[in-house]
Amino acid sequence: AISLYDRLHLDRWSHDVELLYLASKSGVLMEQVDVRWKDMPGSKLVNTSSGLDVARVSTQMLLEVLYMRAMYAFKFWDDNFHLDASRTD
Repeated sequence: AISLYDRLHLDRWSHDVELLYLASKSGVLMEQVDVRWKDMPGSKLVNTSSGLDVARVSTQMLLEVLYMRAMYAFKFWDDNFHLDASRTD
């Protein structure tokens, strides 16, 4: 996991999308699992009645993912690597 995190370029809302992308490209086996979501006090996402914060963050995430795809597609970021299976980090 550390090897993947060391390669991340995104550090905001979409870092997990990049993490999944890199894991997939490096051959990490993944499985989809259900997650129970519980909103907690102190959340970074403000739940407003208008939903403007949710719309703003969703738009920001979309732009980050499009940016990430372009950076990898045009080879500004390197996605050709293999994880060392003997490492335990």
